[in-house]
Amino acid sequence: MNTPALVPQPVPEDATCLRPLLRLALGRVAHAVGSDMQLRLHTVCDHDSDHYLLVAEGWQGYRRIYRTLVHMALQGDVLHVYEDGTVNGVVECLCAVGVPRERIICEWARGSLMNDAPHR
Repeated sequence: MNTPALVPQPVPEDATCLRPLLRLALGRVAHAVGSDMQLRLHTVCDHDSDHYLLVAEGWQGYRRIYRTLVHMALQGDVLHVYEDGTVNGVVECLCAVGVPRERIICEWARGSLMNDAPHR
């Protein structure tokens, strides 16, 4: 299935502008992942705590499946990506919809870089 080309949007000036971009990116990732999965996908957007998730759930035979594919949290004007279980990567989709790469921190990569990079 062909997906429409992603056109970068103007850089948002504050965190309030990032929220709709996060929902848009999460929806696009869910659409892309959903075409390859037999499980139900749920996008979860908690605007009070600024957490955004993509959850897969369902059954494969007698086996119950529940997995958080994507977990992101907006803290100030920085987006922390805690989990990315997608093939193409949620960061690429975030950048494609206009989230500046310098505002994204991949938390799973920070552990291996703690001795080499300053804390943020």
